[in-house]
Amino acid sequence: MKPELRDKLYEKYPKIFRQKDLSIRESCMSWGFECGDGWYNLLDTLCSAIQWRIDENSPRVCTTPFYRKIWNRFLIIIENRVRLFGFKHNGLDNTKKSYSMGEYESRSHLTKACEHFTYYLQKKSCNTYKTIPIPQVEAVQVKEKYGSLCFYYSGGDEQIDGMIQMAEQISGIICEVCGSPGEICSRNGWLKILCPSCHKKKEHKGYKKS
Repeated sequence: MKPELRDKLYEKYPKIFRQKDLSIRESCMSWGFECGDGWYNLLDTLCSAIQWRIDENSPRVCTTPFYRKIWNRFLIIIENRVRLFGFKHNGLDNTKKSYSMGEYESRSHLTKACEHFTYYLQKKSCNTYKTIPIPQVEAVQVKEKYGSLCFYYSGGDEQIDGMIQMAEQISGIICEVCGSPGEICSRNGWLKILCPSCHKKKEHKGYKKS
């Protein structure tokens, strides 16, 4: 890839390509992008999606203890039972004529108790969430291999794994030279994705469509 395109990616995604400054013994990213200019837009889109996932879309996990979930559910069941038998709730009088005044008063107090407990749980010990940070993706090596993109990296999560796998698959139909739709071609065992116009160029003479 041309130095100017390489430097654009380095500048836009410094966290992903942090290893570019390491020695060859520490990271293969010091060799730069070992692929053609045609995959620049693909790499740009991939890195943008990866960094957005890490910075803006980290998963949130509920940390409420299990017993509190059970207790909340228990209170909901009791409250629903009170409503079912038709007693006063939230200022509405739904009493049935078949119940005595004493039953009505006791059940009304039970409803209020349920409301107080529910309010307390919501106020003091409601569901709490914490954000689990996604490990920063760092590219270890980016190159062409067997006619498709290979993006070796560390960090990330399952969704980022899927993004990278999709980009590697899409590279198989993008011309590595100019970025137009292309097909896989071979010459003496070497594979390359070329569009019809790039296939006609002298430097690609001898490549045949597979």
